[in-house]
Amino acid sequence: LDHVMEQPVMMMGPLPEDKANPEIASAYQKVHDGYAEIVQAHYPDTAPIAQVDKYDFYDRTKKAFAVVMTGDVRIYANLILAKGVTTW
Repeated sequence: LDHVMEQPVMMMGPLPEDKANPEIASAYQKVHDGYAEIVQAHYPDTAPIAQVDKYDFYDRTKKAFAVVMTGDVRIYANLILAKGVTTW
């Protein structure tokens, strides 16, 4: 992960109506906590996962270098990971 960016890991924040739904809010928290645990295990100096607005998240994905589709189909299980300069 990028060590210069303030927030190299981002998730779409839950929509207000989803925050009000206990089932969806709980599912979101499980996804967030699971990803946070993985990030901290492998990149302990990384800032907490940033929650970004839905449309900001969509704009950022349009500008992504690569998009990886995983098998995780849970609600809000989408991440943006930022990596700085790489050398081959």
